[in-house]
Amino acid sequence: MIIIYGRKISRKQIGVAGHFCPQCRALRLFKVIDLISVEHLYYIPLWGRKNIGREFQCTECKVGQVFDPLTGCSAPRNEVLDQSLESLLLLAEKTSPWPLEKLHTRLQLEDELRAGLLEPQERHSLMAEAMDNLLVLLVRKMNSDWHMLPWALVFIFLFIPSIIVCVLSLMTRFNGLSHPIHHVLFMYALASTPLLILTWLIIWKIRSPRIAARKYALPKLARSLAAFRPSHDEVHSMLDLAKTRGSPLGKLLKVEEIDLAIQHELARGA
Repeated sequence: MIIIYGRKISRKQIGVAGHFCPQCRALRLFKVIDLISVEHLYYIPLWGRKNIGREFQCTECKVGQVFDPLTGCSAPRNEVLDQSLESLLLLAEKTSPWPLEKLHTRLQLEDELRAGLLEPQERHSLMAEAMDNLLVLLVRKMNSDWHMLPWALVFIFLFIPSIIVCVLSLMTRFNGLSHPIHHVLFMYALASTPLLILTWLIIWKIRSPRIAARKYALPKLARSLAAFRPSHDEVHSMLDLAKTRGSPLGKLLKVEEIDLAIQHELARGA
């Protein structure tokens, strides 16, 4: 019998906030979500609840930023009457996880970006920031692939019987015993082998970090970087800076595919 026991992350929205989104490159309305680690048995929550962080998730691009527990504040959704710049700025001053001075400095950097006044190093840093911000989305998407579970169960229930059948069949052959059912079981074991290999390949494809990065992170990264209209060398410098910061996306994505995604995004917006 297989017992599925461990810890899972429960998400609970507690309100909304105003904050700066590095993907949208503007002030946006954010969902404020408490991240709670809880023990589970067969994915049914039990006990041991622990607040491990607070996520601010943009309502526009759905990309989140994780901060320490109890960071920032939140307001009830019904108190936000509109999403104009003035209303979002007032809300951000009350609820943003950033200090007010940092928030205004970041908005000023965006104005300088649009005016073309940023130094090359500042451009590279802002581009790498957009990449770093996608890690939360990537991890959440990979951990929420519940469609992987049936394949994992198929793998388990095919693999274990196949091993048992192979061992029993070989033992009966060596002992000089023979029965038609032994041949049937042995053929079952042989036939299940390709299914095992196919199942393993499907699970690997679903869970591959590089495939997940290209599927979930690359389109949003291209949409954010389109505002920079970066050159090939700038994208290369951004990836180098992301690797220096320890960002996994710096290793999972390639310069050529980022260039292609940005060109596609610019062509679509033209």
